Amino acid sequence: MEFDPVLLGKLKGMDEESLRNLVLRIASAAGVDPAQTQGLLSDPAVLKNALCGLTPEQAKEMLAQVGNDRAGKIADLLGKEF
Repeated sequence: MEFDPVLLGKLKGMDEESLRNLVLRIASAAGVDPAQTQGLLSDPAVLKNALCGLTPEQAKEMLAQVGNDRAGKIADLLGKEF
């Protein structure tokens, strides 16, 4: 999955509840512990601020850490969302 700055812009523009729901689905696809995800989402504004500061290099690094299979699942989720 390649970094897409347009997609990042769309994510940044989402309302907090929609972003929260999407992150829950992405975290599940990435195999992240649901408890960790819930902790991250306790304050959606923090997540939104983190997205706003995300660089293309950081996004690529994050995707590389989950592996190609999980990154593909995330790409599918994002493709359906946008």
